[in-house]
Amino acid sequence: MDTAISCEGLSKNFKDVKALKNLNIEISSNLIIGFLGVNGAGKTTTIKLLNNLIKPTSGRASIYGIPVHENQMKVKNMVGYLSQEPAFYRWMTGKEFLYYVGSLFGIKKSTLKERVRSLLDEVGLQDAQNRRVGGYSTGMKQRLGIAQSLINEPKVLFLDEPVSSLDPVGRVNILEIIKSLKGKATIFISSHILNDIERVCDEVAIIDKGELIIHEKLSVLKEKYISPVVLIQCKDPLENFKDLLMQEDYIRHAEFMSIDDRENVCLRIVFDDFEKGKRLLPQRIVENGLTLIKYEMLTPTLEDVFMKLINKENKGGTSF
Repeated sequence: MDTAISCEGLSKNFKDVKALKNLNIEISSNLIIGFLGVNGAGKTTTIKLLNNLIKPTSGRASIYGIPVHENQMKVKNMVGYLSQEPAFYRWMTGKEFLYYVGSLFGIKKSTLKERVRSLLDEVGLQDAQNRRVGGYSTGMKQRLGIAQSLINEPKVLFLDEPVSSLDPVGRVNILEIIKSLKGKATIFISSHILNDIERVCDEVAIIDKGELIIHEKLSVLKEKYISPVVLIQCKDPLENFKDLLMQEDYIRHAEFMSIDDRENVCLRIVFDDFEKGKRLLPQRIVENGLTLIKYEMLTPTLEDVFMKLINKENKGGTSF
């Protein structure tokens, strides 16, 4: 698989602030990658560097082997970019704005006409194409922003916090559009909304305080960094049962959880040996005469992974 994005020792300082520190990463073509971090982690700085909007302090970046900061025009024609707060000419209609952006790329009128029509259809703005952008809702503007970022048929698409300002319905609409683009381009999405990234991305890179913590397939991250968990609820007190479980070699940890404002009604059990645990735990419940109300396997989430990795980094490498 071709390498779409490559960074080697990419760094950026703003006076005394090291916004990005020695970023080394390779991203394969036609994947959707989520670039995650808390606010101020260095996400937007990275995207601006990769779009040649700012110059690096050191290091280099390339798009399909073309150095970003040495071949500006070649790279410009290969990438699409939606900023965190996209700007529009409010007096233009949606269709006029896309024609304007297309003309900046030098796209022939005959080609541009069909492309604008297709993009308006793709992002669901056909009925609003002749309305002035100043009257668009936030969600409509975001969809128009995605359309303009695709006008040059980019091989790499950069989306900086594309859903952060949207309501739940608007977020779902934008995420569906992003999912529909899979396989048509490499899509690089920066975000701190982890549930949304989990829905659309193949890979995840996590950055903290300007440093890359990890870059991995989402499925591998979950398997590697999250232990299987079971939640049980019984009619009976569970204090003694918890103490018994902690003596089992297949259990890493057990702790009480509160639900519905009731304390210690659920027991959250983390396995070290999942195969052994799922076989023996039900036996132990029966052997201790417990009346089971709830037995639930908890699916690990990207948020679980993110919090563990960030906490590990901030605690100097403390194990999970």
